Amino acid sequence: IYPDWGNTSHGLDDLSQLKKGEYASLLNRLYTEAFEDSSLSNLMASDTTRSYFMWDDHELQDNYDMGTETEIYAVAREAFDKHVAFRNPPPLREGELFYTLKDEDHGFSAFVLDTRSHRSPLSMPDTMGSGKSMLGIVQLQELKNWMSSLSPETWKVIVSSVMWNDYGEEALEDGEPYLDGWARYEIERQNIFDYIKSENIDNVLLLSADAHWSGVFYFEEEELYEFSVSPLASPPLEPPLVRTGAVLFQQKGREGVFGRLAFAPAGVNVTFQLLATKQGENQEVAEELYRVQISSTVQTRS
Repeated sequence: IYPDWGNTSHGLDDLSQLKKGEYASLLNRLYTEAFEDSSLSNLMASDTTRSYFMWDDHELQDNYDMGTETEIYAVAREAFDKHVAFRNPPPLREGELFYTLKDEDHGFSAFVLDTRSHRSPLSMPDTMGSGKSMLGIVQLQELKNWMSSLSPETWKVIVSSVMWNDYGEEALEDGEPYLDGWARYEIERQNIFDYIKSENIDNVLLLSADAHWSGVFYFEEEELYEFSVSPLASPPLEPPLVRTGAVLFQQKGREGVFGRLAFAPAGVNVTFQLLATKQGENQEVAEELYRVQISSTVQTRS
């Protein structure tokens, strides 16, 4: 499986200078160029690889948080549906983008979140009762239903296009924070984590992207691992200078970074590798940067 969790059409930042109609043309050109890229098109044409996608801010506008009723959203959604969404499984709700994957042979299922359509403004206070949300009520409930519907042994992979951890808050560009991940939506994130704990949901893994640098993180209280991998093709950025036990690994800005999850038979464990391309003698090869193996919590308890 090849997953692409957003910024496929990277290049949309400030749209204020575009005239009406130019936005749609730009999006269509960027998507066409992306899917005509020989590396991506060859991968997608492979009989042994299935490809799945989700959008993030650069399919709309940098750090987009203005909801579904704007002209930007309408034009971006039309382009995403035309070029990308049809490649994915049907959404869990008609008219939405979030969907699930399941591979019974390898013992895992994934819920691919849409973190852009229904998110509250980033500037909104993140306090109890404020209603600030990354997912919206419907998607949040569908996520909980999905987790509860799976067997304890199944690995449950929750895919977010933005980082789950708090350390992205320390990532600066020109002296300003440039990420808009779950650290600014902490109440809803804790809601999800509390549900996992209270319902005794086993074998949950968190995936994320968007930061332009990679890391492996551990939420100690919840006993959850997060694997955040980027960038594969977009410009790299420097990670924050964070050194705590919860940050298991950070990869400084480097292009061609990708991750690999390998699920052992019968769900006994899963291995995560962080890799990067480098030039070999005759071709590009993968260099392993970090590896961790995680045992099933079901096996651990029994």
